[in-house]
Amino acid sequence: MSFLFTSSLILLLRIKRLIYFLLFLVLCKQVSWAKNPLETLNILDAAKQKLVSVKVRGKGGYNGQCLNLEIKNITNKQLTIKVLAGTIFDNTEEWQQDLMVVEEQVIALRPQNTDLKSLQTVCIQPSNGSPAKGVSFLLWKLAEGHLLKLAQLMSEKKYFNSMAQSAIWAIINGNGLENIYGEDSLMVKELCAIVSEATGQPCTSNNYKMRPHQITSISTSLDVLVPDYVKNANLTLYRRNGQVFRQHSTGLALPPGFYRFKMGVNHTLSDTSTFYLRLEENGRIISEKIVSKQDSVPELQKMKETSLTYDIDNEVEARIGIYDENDNLYIMLADKKLLKKGFHKSEFLDAKRELPLNKNYYFKVKNKEKTLAQQKVLLDRDEAKKYAPITKRGTFACKLEQDITKAKLAVYDSEDNIVWVIFADSKLYKGGKSFSYVFQHQQGSEANFVIKLTDEKGNVVASQEIKGK
Repeated sequence: MSFLFTSSLILLLRIKRLIYFLLFLVLCKQVSWAKNPLETLNILDAAKQKLVSVKVRGKGGYNGQCLNLEIKNITNKQLTIKVLAGTIFDNTEEWQQDLMVVEEQVIALRPQNTDLKSLQTVCIQPSNGSPAKGVSFLLWKLAEGHLLKLAQLMSEKKYFNSMAQSAIWAIINGNGLENIYGEDSLMVKELCAIVSEATGQPCTSNNYKMRPHQITSISTSLDVLVPDYVKNANLTLYRRNGQVFRQHSTGLALPPGFYRFKMGVNHTLSDTSTFYLRLEENGRIISEKIVSKQDSVPELQKMKETSLTYDIDNEVEARIGIYDENDNLYIMLADKKLLKKGFHKSEFLDAKRELPLNKNYYFKVKNKEKTLAQQKVLLDRDEAKKYAPITKRGTFACKLEQDITKAKLAVYDSEDNIVWVIFADSKLYKGGKSFSYVFQHQQGSEANFVIKLTDEKGNVVASQEIKGK
């Protein structure tokens, strides 16, 4: 009996120890889980897996803390997100610079929570303009090769200055190390080594001459009114001594019209330095301007959709486009377009096109120098409201005393221009007639019109007034 009691007691003690041990393991696991609730995720992977939503806007500028990142955890579990050095954000404004992160960020996000972070960035498109404040960016990709290696070095050593930016551009352009210098010899050595490895060009004693480093960043544009076809033009930035500073675009084929070339100019020369920006064809200067630190990109105005109806007496070859009040062509829509005799409707639908401010523009159909038809493009809000499209409907009734072989029924405005053709070249027999009509105009609610029925010789057989409102 004593033996059985002792054996049972020993068994209970062993079970108790096992329970304690199991409880200890569970506790250790809970502590470990509390310290590391989830594996740290790259923001690119987290976004791809739809664990987070990301909104990014520029703070203005390209070098420094230039991006505001708003990141939201859209799951019901805690996330730890890492923004790696080398993460690239794509600028939604095509002519402005894309930015790359050069300082790693780790962001802890509670379930369904949002955090805001400022990201340290550099520019990776030296020929583009500096990002504007408020412009939106899209999360894109991770840099590769020497560009990534340089971003990681900048993050590790906190190399956030103009010399590091010049090193980035040297790798992207592959055009020399002359702009890698500064007052920190170790920084110069480390940056120069990566760029040298990337470009195959050696660092020289000139890189190690200690001197201040600065970048002057300019956003500029060249506005050009091209009067005739250009087949092979180049856009080039020159120093004032005539030396080419940068070849921006080559082999441009341009039909007549207005063009704006937007670009960034970033240099390490004196901030008072100026340049010539020229559009040239075979040595002939089509347009040029002097570029300086004070430059900016002027605002343009968006065009409005416009329609134009017209009737022509004979077959013609026409040019259709948007012109200013001085008859300069700004947007060519069609050239050498064959228009047959009769009624036509043309439409300008590209409302995203932008032209200079403080001008009046007209949608025109021209045969050489002669304007066959025109309609003002209504850009002013009040004017556009006053002359908004109006649809008129009605019935035209008349009695014919004889047959007409080539009858035409059309609506004319107060200046006897045809606004709409209901039918043409139709045979009508004598007797009572009734025709329904519908047309649209932009001449204001007070405008009056006349509907006329004419015969093959253009004689008015019958007419009827159509009053405004």
